[in-house]
Amino acid sequence: RQGQQQLPLDENFLAALEKGLPDCAGVALGLDRLLMLQQREATLDGTLVFSLKNA
Repeated sequence: RQGQQQLPLDENFLAALEKGLPDCAGVALGLDRLLMLQQREATLDGTLVFSLKNA
């Protein structure tokens, strides 16, 4: 892979996936972080409707 080392599979993670995930598993794409990078913001507060302090 273009000089990159292939990482080993995380067998524990794969075993957990086989058992199924709850409706709310804490897995997200991180769109807020992508928007932060795109907007060149220093913190997430610049991309959120309300700050994390007020959540």
